[in-house]
Amino acid sequence: MTDQVVNKPHEWPDARHYRRSLRWQFPLYLVGMVILLMTAAGYLFTRQHVAEVTSNVVNRLLVQAQSHAVSAAKDILNPNGPDVLLLNNLCRELAVANPGLYWAGVTDEEGSFLAHTDIRLLTGSGRLNLPETPEDTEAGLFSSQVYVVNETLYVYVPVKERDLTVGHLALASSVSKIQEARIRSIIAVLSATVIILLIGIPLILWLIGRELRPINTIVTHLRKVDPNNLSFDIPVRGKNELAYLAETLRVMGSHLKTAQEERLQSERMVRELEIAREIQMGILPRTYPSGATFDFYGTYVSANEVGGDYYDFFPFDNDRLGFLIADVSGKSLPGMLVMLMTRDIIRRVANGNRDPRSVLCDLNKELLATIRQGMFVTMLYGLLDQRTGQVTIASAGHNPLIWISNSQPTPTLVRPPGYPLGLMAPAVFDQRIKNETIQLATDDWLIQFTDGVNEARNPAGAEYGMDRLLANLKERRHLRPIDLVKQSLAEHASFVAAAPQHDDITLVAMKWTGLAGEKSIQETGQYAATN
Repeated sequence: MTDQVVNKPHEWPDARHYRRSLRWQFPLYLVGMVILLMTAAGYLFTRQHVAEVTSNVVNRLLVQAQSHAVSAAKDILNPNGPDVLLLNNLCRELAVANPGLYWAGVTDEEGSFLAHTDIRLLTGSGRLNLPETPEDTEAGLFSSQVYVVNETLYVYVPVKERDLTVGHLALASSVSKIQEARIRSIIAVLSATVIILLIGIPLILWLIGRELRPINTIVTHLRKVDPNNLSFDIPVRGKNELAYLAETLRVMGSHLKTAQEERLQSERMVRELEIAREIQMGILPRTYPSGATFDFYGTYVSANEVGGDYYDFFPFDNDRLGFLIADVSGKSLPGMLVMLMTRDIIRRVANGNRDPRSVLCDLNKELLATIRQGMFVTMLYGLLDQRTGQVTIASAGHNPLIWISNSQPTPTLVRPPGYPLGLMAPAVFDQRIKNETIQLATDDWLIQFTDGVNEARNPAGAEYGMDRLLANLKERRHLRPIDLVKQSLAEHASFVAAAPQHDDITLVAMKWTGLAGEKSIQETGQYAATN
């Protein structure tokens, strides 16, 4: 289980839920560290201090013992035997000189006491029994040994005469001075720790409170941020981390404001593109011309939200029908705007004009004066005579018209000469462009397309190509136009697979049925609804 507080997405957190204040956490951590450090320092200090006091006590006893050992040697080697009286006086002198001394004694070379401050050890068979291993060894006038047994300090000094050991001088002293030194050291360390904590904790609390005060400033300003205007400036200045946080939040707010503006702009652009797409789809044919002798169908697939491909139909009278397909060089909104301008101009200049070449020449003059430099439009414009099946076409640099005829084993690519619209001056453009006439027979096809069809590539980079397009169309020539277009584009999509679409795709097909007893467009309906 955790104590994490979960707030609602748009609800400010309540400060009461966050009781683990840094103002208290930092001092607690610091107190713990101080106690730990003072304990370690106190241990080292006490150990060193006790070692020094012990050394002083031991050295003092050693000096006195070694000094009296010289006198003891003469008293032990007395010609009449050891002078016990003098040896006892020597032991009493040591006891008087050292108030903490328990006893002092002199033994012979075998360890039996000759003199002692405790007379009871002399009346019996008192012997000096010490551990086999000394606690410490000090260098002095003579070799000596020091023992600590049951909190009693024993100093054991040999009594020598000309390198001959004739006995030993032994002292037993209290270690109270050593214990007192240890206690004083511990008390000093504890006192210093308490003083440090009593003075340090309030000071630390004040300093931390002062240094953490900018947090409240940051929180207060963040609460006041307007969601519709994420730019904010927090008045926290300095060189520490909180000032760094405040500056980072300021920069973040600036970035968020920019991102918000960009998102709003993007949403506005998306909406505008949606509107533009609705406009574009509204001006493209929703139904297709159909009569007793012919049938049209087409499909447009934009590479972006809106594109620059365009196709249209113009019924002039009961006998003639104009049709076109165009591809604007620019894509997205610029391409669509040029496409709309082109549509308005050609609908005006084509009205009553029965010659495709003249229509394109007039269209080029007007586009040249209005289109942005660097942009152009390719177009194939044709005029169908519904009575005879004669088709007159002119091309402004557009893809060839595909003519699938029963009398020809392979499709024919009809390529009338011409330049794209909006690039060349009328003198150059008008001189090159020509009309071309086709006579359709029963079950002949005319297929118009833009280069988004044949230039599409699959994920491996292979191009769809004209050969594959022609084979695809010829294989489906027995179908109705609507089925030919849909199945051909389905096969095209299968080839392209998941590869991105880089250009608009438009495919328009017309089948000439050549049926007898033909009717006029008005009798059959100018535009038959799309199935």
